[in-house]
Order: sequence, then C-alpha cells, then structure tokens
Amino acid sequence: MKRIRIADTLLLTGDAVAELVADYATLLARVNSADKVKLQAIDEGGDLVDASVVLTAATTVIVESTNSPTPDPPNEAAVAYIRGRLERWDAGFSEPAPVSD
Repeated sequence: MKRIRIADTLLLTGDAVAELVADYATLLARVNSADKVKLQAIDEGGDLVDASVVLTAATTVIVESTNSPTPDPPNEAAVAYIRGRLERWDAGFSEPAPVSD
C-alpha cells in the first residue's frame, strides 16, 4: 500500500498503481502534456473512493510507503491504462494518445 499526495489530497492505493501514476506524471511533464487517470483509492477518512487524478506538467505527485494493513483497492483498469500509455510512448509515438472516456 502506498500513499499518493496530489495537491492537498492524500490517497491510499496499491504499490503498482501509485508508482505508475508517478511514472506517467513524469512522462507528461517531459512532453508538456496532460491526462486524467481514474483510480480507486482510500481517502483520508478511510472511505473507498473513485478518484479522477488530473496530471499536468505542473502537477506535483509524491508517492510514499505506508504501513497500512488495508487491502489494496482494485485498480486493474488504471494499471492497464497507464501501462498502455507508457508503452505507446516507448513504441515511438510523439505524444500520448487522446483521452477517451
């Protein structure tokens, strides 16, 4: 379980999705782009929430380890989405593909 700090918000989520959010934020900052990532997390009140995280060149993302015994929220879709974006970039595309909801 890791804690993601974005703006004034703390979100607890699984290790894989937290690290991918940081990696994706880094890529978007490098290419001066933005995207919205939807994920499930546990908020500061302990509630399971659906979060839409907007990542831009100006977004500061901090990923921290925690000792939380809480099970990771399910984020298979978010992990697949971010990995797909990162792989698309690695494959030679000049910018991430357009966002589709």
